[in-house]
Amino acid sequence: MSYFLQKEAPKREQRLNACIASGGTLSDMTNRKMRCCVPDGERTFTQNNICLLLPALGMMNSIPNSVVLMHGAVGCGSSSHGGNIGVRAGNNHRWGVIKDGTWLSTALNESDVICGGEEKLEAAIREIDEHYKPMIIFVVAGIEAVITTENQRYYKLLEPLTDCYNDMNLQRYAAVVGDSNYATAITAFLENDFGWLPQVIIITDTLMEEQQERIVNRLSSLKSGRIPKIIFKGDSTDIAKSIKEHWEGSQTRYGKYVNALSPAFVVGSSLDRPLAQELGAAHLSISFPVSNRAVIDRGYTGYQGGLRLIEDLISAIIVNR
Repeated sequence: MSYFLQKEAPKREQRLNACIASGGTLSDMTNRKMRCCVPDGERTFTQNNICLLLPALGMMNSIPNSVVLMHGAVGCGSSSHGGNIGVRAGNNHRWGVIKDGTWLSTALNESDVICGGEEKLEAAIREIDEHYKPMIIFVVAGIEAVITTENQRYYKLLEPLTDCYNDMNLQRYAAVVGDSNYATAITAFLENDFGWLPQVIIITDTLMEEQQERIVNRLSSLKSGRIPKIIFKGDSTDIAKSIKEHWEGSQTRYGKYVNALSPAFVVGSSLDRPLAQELGAAHLSISFPVSNRAVIDRGYTGYQGGLRLIEDLISAIIVNR
């Protein structure tokens, strides 16, 4: 039955077939996840939750003779009719005058998101000034404009690195050791974004066969089309043995010349450092345990995390130069 014909709106958990909370162990949640709503779960949101942008717009618009310009997709202002109720009530309570809010949008589309949309922003500000002549124009950037700005900023940071990357021959054959979350994400970053060549991936989790298949499928769809060797092992001795066997077995000989997997790099934990030394490879500890470096605030998520990871990888290579 259509949701529109139901007298009561379905819970978000039912619509998404998702598990929202659990009061037991991870195993309990795994066993019950197909039931959607967990009996002892506590909901952490409401059905009509809104973005924090709307209250912010309302507070800005409560200032007399002001206009708020949303620099983003037009959908960011789709709830403005509801927020306007708060603006009217706030103006009436504060100034004794019921006044509607004045919210406008630059209505960025896909091409604007790629190119930045600065021309639309400039044109909108000029039009607001000519038409409304406000005392204040608030410009609030939506997530699309923020992402575009971040893209441009990070490209400017990375462009000088490209010459060093080529001149110093920073490409490496990599071995990645870690749990299923870290190892798959790091491998994808090294191959797709950093131009390295992951050769063997060791997954240290104890996983079911079905879960192993999902990881293999994920690591088999890298942009380059290359498929690294994927091994599921948890013992550090077996891990080192497997990587050394792969490294030695991958060497090819043409007459007196040996085509070895070199230069190499091992991304794993502190336990993999002796292996890196045997291979003559650089090493970076990113997965537990990390006992050979101090880590206070060194996450590798998001744009900033990607830059941190690049810094740490290159630093491990050039530390002795």
